[in-house]
Amino acid sequence: MTTGDSYSDPAAGTADAFVAFDSETGKLVWSRQMTAGDAFTVDCDFPDLRANCPDANGPDFDFGSSPILIELPNGRRALVAGQKSGMVHAVDPDKQAAVLWQTPHPGCRGIAGCSPAQSAAVTAIPGVVFSGGLDGI
Repeated sequence: MTTGDSYSDPAAGTADAFVAFDSETGKLVWSRQMTAGDAFTVDCDFPDLRANCPDANGPDFDFGSSPILIELPNGRRALVAGQKSGMVHAVDPDKQAAVLWQTPHPGCRGIAGCSPAQSAAVTAIPGVVFSGGLDGI
């Protein structure tokens, strides 16, 4: 699965991460953090509401959707998810979430309302992995 931001300092090492749990014991098997130090609370952007805010309100680069598990042509598996940083990540669930590849959002090319942070769920078809935008772009 993928995780969100921490809401307080210090940010947890499992925030903004791919994580796997043992389904029988509930224990953490592995985690791969994609953005360290991301403690973020939306209310902290307002000066009057900063009483319980993290010191450095982070970039808010959590994962907005669940990862998908795909089988690669070589028979290996990959977990793929888009992060609010605009990056799509693929990790190997059978090798402690070793990073297989990462690719950035192609940019908005001046299109109003477009944001790399608004990625929709990742979709995979044979030979192609893609993610649309929640903004329709």
